[in-house]
Amino acid sequence: MIWLANHDPLTGLYNRHRFQQELERQFIEADRNSTRAAILLFDLDHFKDINDTSGHLAGDALLRKIAQELKNRVRKTDIAARLGGDEFAILMPSQTAEGALAFANLLNQRLTEQPLKIQQKIFRISASIGIAMIPEHGTVMDEVMANADLAMYQAKDRGRGRVHLFSYDDQSKQRISERTLWKQAIQEALTARRLVFHYQPIAVIKGREIRFFESLIRLKRIDGSLVAPAEFLEFAQLTGLINEIDRYAVEANIRLLTEFAERAPAGAVHVNLSGSALTNRDWTVALKSALKNNVLKPEQLIFEITETAAIADFGTAKEIMEDLATLGFRFAIDDFGAGFASFSYLRHLPVKFVKIDKSYVTNLIDNPQDRAFVSAITTLAHGNDIEVIAEGVENEATLVALGELGVDMAQGYFIGRPAPLAGD
Repeated sequence: MIWLANHDPLTGLYNRHRFQQELERQFIEADRNSTRAAILLFDLDHFKDINDTSGHLAGDALLRKIAQELKNRVRKTDIAARLGGDEFAILMPSQTAEGALAFANLLNQRLTEQPLKIQQKIFRISASIGIAMIPEHGTVMDEVMANADLAMYQAKDRGRGRVHLFSYDDQSKQRISERTLWKQAIQEALTARRLVFHYQPIAVIKGREIRFFESLIRLKRIDGSLVAPAEFLEFAQLTGLINEIDRYAVEANIRLLTEFAERAPAGAVHVNLSGSALTNRDWTVALKSALKNNVLKPEQLIFEITETAAIADFGTAKEIMEDLATLGFRFAIDDFGAGFASFSYLRHLPVKFVKIDKSYVTNLIDNPQDRAFVSAITTLAHGNDIEVIAEGVENEATLVALGELGVDMAQGYFIGRPAPLAGD
């Protein structure tokens, strides 16, 4: 029990909690005896590619290999830890900047010299390593870790497989700092469950009754203010946190539909997924568990993916989608027309809904080309047993025109704005 509280069970290295304890002790030592220390923070380049192409067992094998290399290379006084995912840290007491740089470059050299062979595939390994010094680059833990993080992203921006020593003179500090701050904000929001959802209705055009609701994510700051997804999802993608957000969104909506069913909106809930969800199955675990335990019906959830995401890795996407479709879950292609706008691939995917991008809907009344596009897409969709939803409907005239073109459903401010559920 004591060992597990301080170590990462996969690699045997210290965990984030124990590393932070050791780092706090180092600050006390530095203050008391004016000693220096180095922090090395790094993650593995293209780690996601290994997970996606060879599975998580391959990824785990790589993480254990890295851990063993660290154990072989660090001094007895050094502290090596796995902070989570593919992120590692090393605390090197009584170390100079020159010594830390030499160690980091040697580590990367060792990694590149030892490619990993998994399932007959050879993977070249490298790391982007950021270095910050104590006390020059921070007199408290949060400051020095943030600066080491900045240096790590600077190493990435220089081409990966690189080492970078933090400097207050870095011209790109502001840009990298923004990424780091968002990474921290998203991690904190995930931990504190401050990612919340507003629900926007989707109505059947004939009869005007509400049929579905789309779940739209927001980040709630500590002061209660809300951040729109356009502001933080890009950084979630850049920092590798998008998979956690996918899983969070699915699990939160399962919880709504099962534990808090009395508050759930009437009709099925649409849940947006990133492109990463079509190459990573983690988010499906809770889904299948809820289904197996008979607490969730598959018709209660519809998953939305963009057309560009659907064809980015078509084979894997098709496999994951068909796996869930056999269980009764449905998929919608979001923002159709904003990317490739081709029906050829849709015939091979278990898609039940197409959402026409609002750029074709906003000027529908005055633009004959938009009307022709919507009409053609609707005809093709219906021929493939796919229903059509128009996004961005903001007035009665547009809604009537869509009905005349045969569009099945509409979504937009005219139908209803996104809003939190009662009690949120």
